[in-house]
Formats: sequence, structure tokens, C-alpha cells
Amino acid sequence: MMLKQVRKISNGIIIYIYIYIYPSLLVYNNKGEHSAIEMKPSEAVKKDNQLIAKMNMLTKAKGNRIYPSLLPGNKAKILLKYDKFHKEHQPKFSDNKYEIEKIEQKHGINLYMVNGRPRLRSELLKTN
Repeated sequence: MMLKQVRKISNGIIIYIYIYIYPSLLVYNNKGEHSAIEMKPSEAVKKDNQLIAKMNMLTKAKGNRIYPSLLPGNKAKILLKYDKFHKEHQPKFSDNKYEIEKIEQKHGINLYMVNGRPRLRSELLKTN
């Protein structure tokens, strides 16, 4: 059985409510053709259709994310590393803003020195 956990705070007491979601997944998987895979999810998992579904997803995927440029002296927040059991309501980036000390290039990749250690651009969120 598949259950969804809902966390609710009432008068300072945390209540966990479990909702049975399996029937709604069955309806979703057999509902109709999805635009990303151009077929029903229940059809996409079949061995003959897996490659077609994957190709359809890859052709529609957007990989053109552009990050604002960072220079030494700019302020940035750092991506927080959580374990696999963290809650989704926890922030992804630190509350503190750190200054970018310098930028080094190694093996064709820019490394940003922040808070005493090198970081990738995807680990930083530019702030004002």
C-alpha cells in the first residue's frame, strides 16, 4: 500500500495523518496520454515502449539554465547538503550570505572560493 504522510500542527502538537493514495495513482497512470512521453505511463513502462518514452522525454527536456555571473566580492548563499531523510519544507540554501573570495579554473571548470573552500556554480545562489 502507498501512503502519503501529512504533517499538521495543532495547538503546538504535531499530528501525522496518513492518506491512502494508491487508487489515485492508478487513475493517473491510465488517465490519458502525457505530453512529455506521448503515451500513458502504464504503456511507457512496457519493455517495447521504454526507449521511445525516454527519447520523447529527452527531446522535450530543457537544459538551458543560465546562472547570473558571479565575480569576486559578490555575495552568495550556499546550497545546504542534507541527508536523505530531510523534510521538504527545510530551505535549500543557507540564511547567511558569504562573499566570493576568488575564482579559480581547474580542468575547464570554474571553482568559486567561498567560506574557505571551492564550490561549483550550481551550489551558489547570487544575492544582492
